Amino acid sequence: MASLSTLARFQSAIPVIVIKNAQVCQVFSFFQNYLANGKGNVVINGMLMRGEPPCKDSPGLDPDFFKRIIDDSIDGFFVIDEKFMLVHCNESFSRLLDSADIPKAGVSLLKISGRNSKKHLLKKLETVKKEGVSDSVEIEVHSKNGMRFCLISLNPLQSAGGHIYGFVKDISEIKNLQHQLETEKNYNRSIIENVNLGFVFVNDDNEYLDFNNEYLSITGRAPRDLQGMTFYDFTAPEYREAQKRLMEEMKKTGKSFIYEKEFIHKDGSRVPVLVSMSRLKDSDGKSIGNFAFIRDISDQKSIERELKDQNRRFQSLIDIYNTISARFLKCESVREVFQATGESIESMMKPDGMEIYYREGTGFKSIQPEKTMLQAPDSELDEKTSLTVRMLVNKRVPMMIGNLHTELNDEDLQNFPGILSSSSAMFIPLAVKSEIVAIILLAFSSSVYGLDTIVLNILMGISNLASITLEKIRSIDEQALMRNALDRYERLTAMGRIIAGVAHEINNPLSIMQLDLDELRALMEDNCLGGEGRESTVELMRSLQEEISRISGIVTQLKDYANPASVAIDTVQIDELLKNFPIKIYLKNLLKKGISINMKLTAGRACILIPRNRLIQVLMNLFSNADDSIEDKEEGLITIETGRIVRDVPTVYISVIDNGTGVAPENTQRIFEPFFTTKKSEGTGLGLSISYSIVKSYNGDITVASGDGGGTRFTVYFPENTDS
Repeated sequence: MASLSTLARFQSAIPVIVIKNAQVCQVFSFFQNYLANGKGNVVINGMLMRGEPPCKDSPGLDPDFFKRIIDDSIDGFFVIDEKFMLVHCNESFSRLLDSADIPKAGVSLLKISGRNSKKHLLKKLETVKKEGVSDSVEIEVHSKNGMRFCLISLNPLQSAGGHIYGFVKDISEIKNLQHQLETEKNYNRSIIENVNLGFVFVNDDNEYLDFNNEYLSITGRAPRDLQGMTFYDFTAPEYREAQKRLMEEMKKTGKSFIYEKEFIHKDGSRVPVLVSMSRLKDSDGKSIGNFAFIRDISDQKSIERELKDQNRRFQSLIDIYNTISARFLKCESVREVFQATGESIESMMKPDGMEIYYREGTGFKSIQPEKTMLQAPDSELDEKTSLTVRMLVNKRVPMMIGNLHTELNDEDLQNFPGILSSSSAMFIPLAVKSEIVAIILLAFSSSVYGLDTIVLNILMGISNLASITLEKIRSIDEQALMRNALDRYERLTAMGRIIAGVAHEINNPLSIMQLDLDELRALMEDNCLGGEGRESTVELMRSLQEEISRISGIVTQLKDYANPASVAIDTVQIDELLKNFPIKIYLKNLLKKGISINMKLTAGRACILIPRNRLIQVLMNLFSNADDSIEDKEEGLITIETGRIVRDVPTVYISVIDNGTGVAPENTQRIFEPFFTTKKSEGTGLGLSISYSIVKSYNGDITVASGDGGGTRFTVYFPENTDS
């Protein structure tokens, strides 16, 4: 299609002079004679005249008549000589230049041209002069009202010795319109190129008519790749039929459509896009094609996939949380709670290593010693040996360690050698009331600080559920223990009353029997019986006296059991008591048997209120039981520990631990009952019962724990006397 500039130049190349109310023959004859070699057209009375005049006669006219015709022309007219100097010009020529002072002659035509067009005008003039052919040229004219644009026709006057005549048309408005259209075109193109959307313009056969660089970028193509292609060709096959149906619908109804599809990129990858496509019509309402704006939604789709993945993951975490919640409700033991906790955390977080430590006494031990990350299967952690444990017990909040090698102190690096192959770790305390009862250790090869917040929140929820479940189980166990203890206490109290009466009834005849035996022995000595009969009789009487003494001792024990708190109370420092007589002497006798004694006395100056001899009696019973449970004395070990803890109130404890045969689980609840004994010979079954009764009489408590592989721990607790 020809440009606006070309059309303007084509239409203006042949000047038009409009003449009204003139005789056709006279005017045509004038221009035939005056412009013998001209290319102009003449419009007379609305008729365009070309070629020969319509009549042959050309009567003479007033010379000024033709001058007036030229002067009245709406276009500028000029004649220049061979040096391009003005010979003649009309008034319109002067008006076009906004100057009436331009001389009629003696001024170069080049003077009226602006600097940018002067060389071009000179070249055109020389061509017309040399070759004798007409031409036209656009020039800039600097007038009083600013720059103007003119189109000049140049025509040789061969009969005038190199003169040139021409007409000047002001085309400023046309140029401005052309500039405006060009600017608008560039503006629209700039918008299309910078809109950050792909743009295509296709015909009804979907052949490309136009496109922008963003579209090329989306498809990964070059302009040459689109030659001979259609809008379907780069579309993924499964979307083509749907797009064709939409295109047909758009042709029929003129409706616009927004739809998604995928392009096949040049590298073979798929590019998801959102297409907004519409019909384009001209001013008459006729369709001239279809255009579309295309948005690359790869990031959006990636975010959608990520959100879907997160939603699925979040739903999975919720399912795990709901499952573990339901599972916790069915847990009846601490081990079941730990197993459920470990399995849920394992499925949710996939740690490189995980271990749970449960409090036993004053320390923490692994619930799976065969897979422990500690130094040894029987290793124990406490606040004294581990800074990490001390911080967890004091702060009761999870602790993250980003770099195990730099953030753990030397002691814990030795305590947890099994996690050093990992990069980071997380310690989670499980608290029941005010006491940390367990610690969960998670080890990771990556940074613990990069863990998902949602996962951490779910993890904290699971640990809280585990704590609540442990508290429930402990409460149930404590209630059961309290019921058992109450039942046992009632039985023991009733038995104590019975024993007190029985002891009184037995003690009286025993005293009489003892007196009678003493008198019988004296009589036998006075009768001077000799020989074997005398010796046999004396031996028999001695045996009777020993058995009576034994029965008397049992009666004394029964009386102690029935009334354990019948003596004055002392203020006793337990560490000092264990270092002095008679405990010291008793322990030396155990050493002589080959049993090793290990003492860990950390109670310091802590005191309790109890008769000194009663406490010694309790400890002697515990030491005696430990001695009896150790079969191989040379391998025997008795550990005595003391310390201070908080159990509702400040408390002092004494633990006696042996490595003997241990106590069967079914016997731990009966071991404090009177007359219950596991000894094969001797033993009245009253020692631990009396010890239990004494401890309870002074607001204390006594517990027993025995491992599956043997060994027993008896721990006695007394309220600390803080007034001393």
